[in-house]
Parts: sequence; structure tokens; C-alpha cells
Amino acid sequence: MNNKTSDKNVGGIEDDIKILENLKSYLNLLIYEGNDKIIYNDLLWDEKTVDCIYAMENLINDYTRQKQINEEHQKINGELKKAINTAEKEKGEWIEECQQKDERIKALEEERDHWHGCFIVAMENSIPKQVVIDEINEINKKYEDSKNENGENPYFYPNFTIKTLQKILEGEK
Repeated sequence: MNNKTSDKNVGGIEDDIKILENLKSYLNLLIYEGNDKIIYNDLLWDEKTVDCIYAMENLINDYTRQKQINEEHQKINGELKKAINTAEKEKGEWIEECQQKDERIKALEEERDHWHGCFIVAMENSIPKQVVIDEINEINKKYEDSKNENGENPYFYPNFTIKTLQKILEGEK
């Protein structure tokens, strides 16, 4: 059943209920103004007719009560839909925030890995301080050992020092 058919049926039921409520009011006036049996007899009604009137009244009351319950349910459903939409929106925002954090973490990890790699390369290519100190001490010892009686060393040239520093840069001991 599509919504248009359903809406037409509900509209028809609403109209029928109004008609029955008006009829019920009229019949109740007749029934309740005096003694039921006297009114039945005056109107030439049998008990089945009165039972139909009471059944109609019960149906109208049940319909009215169910309509109120449905309206409450629709209100609750509307509130629930609103709450779900809010939760879905917040969920989307949380997911986006988490994705941004994940991207930032990934970028930081990549940066860390880059700098870690640079550090390893630098460590592999660095000269320990003690090696340089040892080389300087060795140069000083050779210089002292090669001095003549005047305390001079005419054969100790800067070329020797340059070769020694090149050895240090190449990582040789």
C-alpha cells in the first residue's frame, strides 16, 4: 500500500469517526436520559441494537486512545531520529578528526624515520672524538721526535698534517 492510499484511508477513517462520535452523542442522550429499558422500548430497540451502540462507543474510544499513542510514538520517533542524526553527525566529525590525527601521526612517523636515517648516516660517517685526539697526539709525538738539537724540525711540513687529516676524514686510523 502506498502512502497516498494510506493517507486516503486515514482521512476516510477520520471522517467516519467524526460521524460516529456525533451519532454516539445523540444516541447516548437518548439512552442516558432515563431508564435504559424504557428508552429501548420507546424507540423500539432491542438489546442487540444497544449492544451495537456500546460497541461503537468502545471502538471510538479505542481508536481515539490508539491515535493518541500513535501521536506520542511519532513524537518519540521524531526525537529519536533527531538524536540519531546528531549522533551520526558527531560520529562523522570524530571519524574525520581521527583520520586527521592518523595522517598527522603518519607524517610524524615519516619525519622521524627520515631523521633517524639521517642520524644513522651521520653516525656511520662521523669521526669519534677520541680518534681525532689520538691523531693529534701522534702528530705531536712525531713532531717532538723529529726535532734537531736546536728544537726545530726543518722536515716537518704542513703536507704531513694534511695527509693525516685526510686519513681521519676517510675513517682510517
